[in-house]
Amino acid sequence: MADAFRKANLGEVIGIQQEHFGPHKFTLATLFADEKIKIIRAITANSLLLAEANFRNVFNDNYQLMTGLQEAGLPLPDTWRNIASYVLNDDLLHFFRNGQTPNIQALHRVAGDLKNWKVKLADEDAVRHAAGQRIHREIKLIEQESSSLARVQWLAEVLEIMREIHLVPDIWRSQNIFYLVTKGHRKELWDFWNDDWKAVFERLAGLLKVRL
Repeated sequence: MADAFRKANLGEVIGIQQEHFGPHKFTLATLFADEKIKIIRAITANSLLLAEANFRNVFNDNYQLMTGLQEAGLPLPDTWRNIASYVLNDDLLHFFRNGQTPNIQALHRVAGDLKNWKVKLADEDAVRHAAGQRIHREIKLIEQESSSLARVQWLAEVLEIMREIHLVPDIWRSQNIFYLVTKGHRKELWDFWNDDWKAVFERLAGLLKVRL
């Protein structure tokens, strides 16, 4: 069988398989769902990476032209709109899955492109999920680092931008943690260090819809 594979002789490979394993044929349809997914991902991994790279190259090469069309009030070609939908979706996933705290300007840029070009994301549910997880992780760090004013400001800006593009993440776990973090304030056990602290916590509380 190894020789047949090396020769890329499909007919001979099938004949040898039937000779050794019988005439029964097994396809993706006969596998359990988890195994199907594993095999499909393995088969498509390289092709998807190549497609992603090509989409991003087209997007980057035509970014200024796309912006020029928008400024001139001309419609964006459907092909470019579809590519932008995929690339901007990927940018948002990278923003929220990044281990470091990414620059908020990157999120402003993506949000601006989505609004200006009237682009719908390729996978809104994936972005909502990634955003919800990141917000939850950051709010847990507020609990551990009581002096992290910059983190609270970053979270407030993220939630405001998400609201602007009508993309509401799943934040119920974040609401619960923020409620616990600020419980001492409601019971008058502690107060904010200064007016800046109070203002940014009130801003985040309003976005999370948590009583402060």
